[in-house]
Amino acid sequence: MQVAQPYTSDDILDFAILWAPIGGPSAEQIRVKFSLAVEEYRRRLCDIAQSHRRTRAEKGSRALPDRVYATSVLESLLSEYTT
Repeated sequence: MQVAQPYTSDDILDFAILWAPIGGPSAEQIRVKFSLAVEEYRRRLCDIAQSHRRTRAEKGSRALPDRVYATSVLESLLSEYTT
Protein backbone atom coordinates (compact mmCIF):
# COMPACT_ATOMS: atom_id res chain seq x y z
CA MET A 1 0.00 0.00 0.00
CA GLN A 2 1.31 3.44 -0.96
CA VAL A 3 1.06 6.25 1.60
CA ALA A 4 -0.21 9.59 0.32
CA GLN A 5 2.31 12.41 0.37
CA PRO A 6 1.41 15.18 2.84
CA TYR A 7 2.58 17.81 0.34
CA THR A 8 2.04 18.69 -3.32
CA SER A 9 4.35 19.50 -6.18
CA ASP A 10 3.40 23.15 -5.74
CA ASP A 11 4.53 22.96 -2.10
CA ILE A 12 7.99 21.86 -3.23
CA LEU A 13 8.14 24.56 -5.91
CA ASP A 14 7.02 27.28 -3.51
CA PHE A 15 9.53 26.14 -0.89
CA ALA A 16 12.40 26.13 -3.41
CA ILE A 17 11.47 29.56 -4.79
CA LEU A 18 11.15 31.01 -1.29
CA TRP A 19 14.59 29.76 -0.20
CA ALA A 20 16.50 30.30 -3.48
CA PRO A 21 17.50 33.96 -2.86
CA ILE A 22 19.25 33.04 0.39
CA GLY A 23 21.10 29.97 -0.79
CA GLY A 24 18.41 27.32 -0.50
CA PRO A 25 17.06 25.42 2.48
CA SER A 26 19.23 23.44 4.83
CA ALA A 27 19.05 19.66 5.00
CA GLU A 28 17.26 20.03 8.34
CA GLN A 29 14.64 22.39 6.90
CA ILE A 30 13.99 19.97 4.02
CA ARG A 31 13.72 17.02 6.40
CA VAL A 32 11.31 18.83 8.73
CA LYS A 33 9.11 20.19 5.91
CA PHE A 34 9.00 17.13 3.62
CA SER A 35 10.61 14.22 5.50
CA LEU A 36 13.07 13.86 2.63
CA ALA A 37 16.83 13.64 2.31
CA VAL A 38 18.42 16.50 0.35
CA GLU A 39 19.16 14.24 -2.64
CA GLU A 40 15.55 13.06 -2.87
CA TYR A 41 14.23 16.62 -2.46
CA ARG A 42 16.49 17.81 -5.29
CA ARG A 43 15.49 14.89 -7.52
CA ARG A 44 11.81 15.61 -6.96
CA LEU A 45 12.32 19.35 -7.42
CA CYS A 46 14.09 18.74 -10.74
CA ASP A 47 11.31 16.41 -11.92
CA ILE A 48 8.66 18.95 -10.94
CA ALA A 49 10.55 21.87 -12.50
CA GLN A 50 11.04 19.97 -15.77
CA SER A 51 7.33 19.13 -15.82
CA HIS A 52 6.56 22.80 -15.15
CA ARG A 53 8.87 23.76 -18.05
CA ARG A 54 7.07 21.39 -20.45
CA THR A 55 3.63 22.57 -19.36
CA ARG A 56 4.63 26.21 -19.74
CA ALA A 57 5.96 25.54 -23.23
CA GLU A 58 2.80 23.68 -24.27
CA LYS A 59 0.33 26.24 -22.90
CA GLY A 60 2.30 29.41 -23.38
CA SER A 61 2.61 31.85 -20.54
CA ARG A 62 2.00 35.52 -19.93
CA ALA A 63 5.08 37.33 -18.70
CA LEU A 64 3.81 38.44 -15.31
CA PRO A 65 6.58 39.47 -12.88
CA ASP A 66 5.93 36.66 -10.39
CA ARG A 67 5.95 34.07 -13.15
CA VAL A 68 9.14 35.47 -14.66
CA TYR A 69 10.85 35.38 -11.26
CA ALA A 70 9.63 31.87 -10.45
CA THR A 71 10.66 30.59 -13.87
CA SER A 72 14.13 32.12 -13.61
CA VAL A 73 14.62 30.58 -10.15
CA LEU A 74 13.50 27.14 -11.36
CA GLU A 75 15.75 27.31 -14.42
CA SER A 76 18.69 28.27 -12.21
CA LEU A 77 17.99 25.40 -9.80
CA LEU A 78 17.66 22.93 -12.67
CA SER A 79 20.97 24.09 -14.04
CA GLU A 80 22.64 23.81 -10.66
CA TYR A 81 21.20 20.40 -9.69
CA THR A 82 21.53 18.64 -13.03
CA THR A 83 25.16 19.48 -13.78
